[in-house]
Amino acid sequence: AQLRGEYVVERGAVTRPTIHVVLDEGDRHNLPQLPQREDAEERAEPIDYLIRQFSISDAQLRFEDRRQRLDARLPITSIEVQGQQVGRHRVRLMAGGGQVRLQDRRADIERIAGDLVIDRDAIRVQQLELGATGTRVTFSGTLMQFENPRYDLALNADFDVAQLAVLAGIPDPAGGSLRAEVTASGPLETLTAKAKVSGSDLSFRNLDRMQLVVAASYDRAAQQARLARLEVAAPVGNIEARSVIALNRDAGTSQLDADVRALDVEHLMRAL
Repeated sequence: AQLRGEYVVERGAVTRPTIHVVLDEGDRHNLPQLPQREDAEERAEPIDYLIRQFSISDAQLRFEDRRQRLDARLPITSIEVQGQQVGRHRVRLMAGGGQVRLQDRRADIERIAGDLVIDRDAIRVQQLELGATGTRVTFSGTLMQFENPRYDLALNADFDVAQLAVLAGIPDPAGGSLRAEVTASGPLETLTAKAKVSGSDLSFRNLDRMQLVVAASYDRAAQQARLARLEVAAPVGNIEARSVIALNRDAGTSQLDADVRALDVEHLMRAL
């Protein structure tokens, strides 16, 4: 049977639910599977619904992938859903105090906070924040037209290199901080993206006091990627570069301009 008409939930609440998703070594899982519809190839009519107020509190979410020895646990303080009109709902999320274990490595999930609006054909993220071991990320943006997606996204992230190196299982000493700013907009066919990465007091093995600035862009319609700016300053030497990369034969000519100054090749080779 197919649901039709308009459905309204006036008020609802769930307290202290526990969700545990398991993927085992035989690729089996405990996720529910809906039966295949006989008319699955026909396009289903959208259901008009309104959830005026609904909340989930004190939830426990666990995802376990035994193939990869991955175990993620996240206590969820609250999820609040408030209907603004039929087909449009505002969702607020607060969570934190969780952990992710991958083999013998561990990361703490300190905070997740989200505020988004879900429409029939769009998701608008007012703000999504993630605080975890060595990482701070904020995200905002809009995804429109699900069948022919169009994006307008912005992401800012700060990383502690020393903590991330430990989580990644890199045995060599590393340190410093990185900040990334990324924006992307447009449909996939003409997507454009820009990124800027800056690093301060970076170190790896016996290379130290490195400063980094990278600014790059991508234009799918033009089939080009541009490195507008690359600057590396360190006691071992200085590098400045710019480049254009043509991603196919019709996108023009690739080129690279680089300026390397005072490079201590012996020191660099010993480090690498």
